[in-house]
Amino acid sequence: MICKTAFLAVIISSFIYAGHPISIDGLFEDWDNVPLSYQDQEGDMSLGMVDFADFKITYDNEFLFIYFSIYSNDFLLQDNNSVNLYIDADNDSTTGHYYFGLGAELHWEFGQRSGTHYVADGIIPVEHRDITFRSSPTITSQEFEICIARDSYALQSEYSEELVEGRIVIAESPPNSDFLPNEPGGVPFYIGEDLIPEPIPISFEKRHDDDIRLVSHNVWSSALINDDYQEHFRRIYQSLNPDIVVLQEMYENTNQLHSLFNSWFPDEQWYVSNQFRDNIIISKYPVLEQNFFTSSERTMVSLLDTEDELGKNLIIFNSHLACCDNDESRQYDADEFVSNWREWRNNDNGPFTLVDSTPFVHVGDFNLVGNRQQLTTLTEGDIEDENVFGDDYALDWDGTPIADLFSRHSHKRMGYTWRYDYSSYSPGKLDYILYSDSVIDTSKHFVLNTLTMDSTSLLFYGLDPMDSYNSSDHSPRVLDIKIPDNVGIGSSIIPKSIKISAPYPNPFNPQTMIQIELDQSTYLQANVYDINGRFVKKLIEKDFQSGRHEIKFKNNGLTSGIYFIKIQNVEIQRTLKVVLLK
Repeated sequence: MICKTAFLAVIISSFIYAGHPISIDGLFEDWDNVPLSYQDQEGDMSLGMVDFADFKITYDNEFLFIYFSIYSNDFLLQDNNSVNLYIDADNDSTTGHYYFGLGAELHWEFGQRSGTHYVADGIIPVEHRDITFRSSPTITSQEFEICIARDSYALQSEYSEELVEGRIVIAESPPNSDFLPNEPGGVPFYIGEDLIPEPIPISFEKRHDDDIRLVSHNVWSSALINDDYQEHFRRIYQSLNPDIVVLQEMYENTNQLHSLFNSWFPDEQWYVSNQFRDNIIISKYPVLEQNFFTSSERTMVSLLDTEDELGKNLIIFNSHLACCDNDESRQYDADEFVSNWREWRNNDNGPFTLVDSTPFVHVGDFNLVGNRQQLTTLTEGDIEDENVFGDDYALDWDGTPIADLFSRHSHKRMGYTWRYDYSSYSPGKLDYILYSDSVIDTSKHFVLNTLTMDSTSLLFYGLDPMDSYNSSDHSPRVLDIKIPDNVGIGSSIIPKSIKISAPYPNPFNPQTMIQIELDQSTYLQANVYDINGRFVKKLIEKDFQSGRHEIKFKNNGLTSGIYFIKIQNVEIQRTLKVVLLK
């Protein structure tokens, strides 16, 4: 243990003074550039639930960021655990609350979703809104990322109002539980004077005029047609200029909704689906077919007439799954969704006639705040209760999982879609966009949160800073869909300025290669993910000059299976599937 501690001290003193641009989105690849602050020994938690593994600390101009992973089984960060975070914000063990060799100004209890600020004359209760606490993911996991505002009062002491250096301990409550670090005194960190570049804003304009823009939005108990909130929604939708709006928590009649969109967009013809529980679709494209898709009536399915625009019609699944701790209900719906999709494709037993390779998206408020298995079922087709719902079934047309789209806020490195400051739960990603990436791909996509936009951008788009927060506790998710007429399974989306070849060879071993051709210089990054959506490795992240380039993915000790190569920049994202065979 002495050798390990000395080694880690070298890493900290060499690298900790530089901050990093971290996005709290549950992807974690941006942490690859952050040096390890501490690596805990495996199996030292005795009878505890959590066995800590890797630990990293960094910062940007606004937040202190913390990453940690565990060796043990998945757990839920915001509930049903006794994991504690202690931050000594002035690097002084004589101030704050003494714990395991440090003086903590802030003690945060993850499972209780609250904390305590220790000051000279007492203690102050702390809620997530007091410290701008953000974390990801909202489902069970073996790795987590959190951030806390550097200027929050809970990171101040009686001697220091600026966070410059400190120490951190993360520990499960005793007895027989794990501590990180194992030695008293905490893991040290230092805040340098470097400035981290702000994220490049994502403009609201489509990348291509013929892209189809879909907006998914939970409108909070029909607030959309409430006179007190209607102006917020009008400004939001007019700024986004959608082609398809997919709503959840819309309980009022469709005639009123139809009139509203016709008044906001008088030059457009709008079509409104029937109301399926609280799910409704408003579209510039006629609704050809529609029905419930699950017995709970929490998921509807609709077929839109997009053949002139996309070459094919578009299926939209719209879900509003059970809230909060209803894991059993959400898993039942997820299992039934896969079972019904399997029967529809294999036996033509569905709500309407299904044409092979019809592109589809599955969007909505999924309320995933529990077991990860629900998301695994909805993306990979891994049915949990096979006795009731039958065998697993790959959901995409090419026999692979469908894609889970990770979007950030248009003007901030955050990925949460739900926020209500007076809930005990901190903001999180509850709204999902899943899609059949064998036949469609994304162009521009983002989360609209007006609270994170600068005044110039708000003025330009005709928005008010409080529009997104005052309209609903959910932010709109925006997806631009692009499908050239000749796209089929395995075909590539080819943007005007970036041409990306299919990986070759595929299947591959020991390496596969992707060719890209650029009409102009641009920044690109390419990352590899496994079939569970977990980051595997970074392939490239740099500026490219115009011309032809190659991206190579080499097998360096990986297991056989399906991998995803995601190539992206601010404007475009492309995901390619490859198969490694041994």
